[in-house]
Amino acid sequence: IRQLCIFAERLAPRKAAKPPARQREQRAAAQMDAFDVGAYLGRGGFATVYRAVERATGKTVALKVVDTRKLREAGVDRERLEREVALHSTCDHERIVRCEGSFSFTEQRLGTEDDSQDNFEGVCLVLEYCSNSDLRQLLKRKGRLKDEEAKTYLRGVLQGLEYLHSKNVVHRDVKLANVLLDDNHKTKLCDFGVAASIEEGERWTLCGTPNYVAPEIVNGETAHGTAVDLWSVGCLAHALLAGCPAPVQAKARAALGGKKRSVEDGDISPSLSPEASAFIRRLLRKDPAERPS
Repeated sequence: IRQLCIFAERLAPRKAAKPPARQREQRAAAQMDAFDVGAYLGRGGFATVYRAVERATGKTVALKVVDTRKLREAGVDRERLEREVALHSTCDHERIVRCEGSFSFTEQRLGTEDDSQDNFEGVCLVLEYCSNSDLRQLLKRKGRLKDEEAKTYLRGVLQGLEYLHSKNVVHRDVKLANVLLDDNHKTKLCDFGVAASIEEGERWTLCGTPNYVAPEIVNGETAHGTAVDLWSVGCLAHALLAGCPAPVQAKARAALGGKKRSVEDGDISPSLSPEASAFIRRLLRKDPAERPS
């Protein structure tokens, strides 16, 4: 990854014994009451994100509220959520959105009337607030980026991945929407919902986003590692520089439920500069061993 930065010009703490149920409910209510919840920021998968202000300090944060009931209904075990919190909370790097804590609660206390529901069960992650949205919204406004601007954003993404990989953590869902921009437009990786520690064993799970998923994840012929994130960076770079998704295998889209595209398995966009084209081709090599590290 360090080589790529230059080229572009560039885990879980021990569980404490649970207190009695009523004590947990009182503690959760107190934790939720510590925030004035404001605007709805977005929704994805089983989670909804809100902007909030911590009453004691006046600090603005983002609250990611995960609906644990929907997790169960979808057949997703709670270990996935616990893994996300554990991995994210151990990260301490300027290119990773900070996770400042988490807590459970059992009543709907956030959002609009449309979001309210009875018997709500949730886990709330308290996250660093990034005021300039994400790369997806940036691309919607600009259409495509020039090489110099894209290099700045890609360098930050690679620095974040370099840190994660040094901790033997693979993100597995690097995409435009998961790269946030702070007050100074610095990139920060977020959403550890499918992240995993490769120290805990081989990884075979089919996961990710159709336009960004590496072929070895879809094929399932071998275990996958940190190289899957480099493939995703190649797709990310193509989207930023060409203003459209990178060519992907039809098999990947079908496996992950993506919409069928009129053009599949094509070449990368001819609009790219020679330098950008070479950079992306280095990352979009089907053999993970041939990608830079």
